[in-house]
Amino acid sequence: MAAFTRTYAGAKLDRIITDEGRAHVYVFKRGDHHIVAVFAPSEPVMITLRSEAREGHIMDAMGNLTKLDDSTQIQIEATPYPKTVILQGARDVR
Repeated sequence: MAAFTRTYAGAKLDRIITDEGRAHVYVFKRGDHHIVAVFAPSEPVMITLRSEAREGHIMDAMGNLTKLDDSTQIQIEATPYPKTVILQGARDVR
């Protein structure tokens, strides 16, 4: 929980990609980082995110980071448990 709180501390909601139906995707901004919260309330859904980020990571609930091979097009499975995508240097996330 501490890693989750640290990651989102000081971040401001930038935009909502989707907030209806089967998936929810919220984009927060802090400095040159975009922090994306992804979850699906009932059943898993595959989500594709696109950005121009220099680097990206997926953070699990324990704060462990997994580096993304490609931070410009990210495939992530949204589940009832939220996932966090951290993108560095992106001007936009879609």
